[in-house]
Amino acid sequence: MTRFIIMKSIHIGVYKLTMKRKNIQDKVGDIMGGQVLDLPEFRIFDEGKAEGELTGRAAERTEGIRIFIADKIEDGIPDDRIVEKLVKSYSLTETDARECIQRYKDSIKKI
Repeated sequence: MTRFIIMKSIHIGVYKLTMKRKNIQDKVGDIMGGQVLDLPEFRIFDEGKAEGELTGRAAERTEGIRIFIADKIEDGIPDDRIVEKLVKSYSLTETDARECIQRYKDSIKKI
């Protein structure tokens, strides 16, 4: 949306500067009209935004796993059953699930 506003503002400015010169206006229109500018700044912004979204999703998933494990431990569910649920619900490997359980058990004990 921001790009559109900037491009529209530039278009209006160029139009007003060249209102009395139809030949120049046509040439500028041919050059600027319909072309999408792929500036490095736009690409960097898009990449940063995508990276931020991925980081946020990963953090949200990690927090979800932590809460899930803490809840199951609090309910007294055996580790093997928690591992099964983690493998099924979060598509973790059995090894990763056991590591997560151990990590969160250690952090719960410290509190």
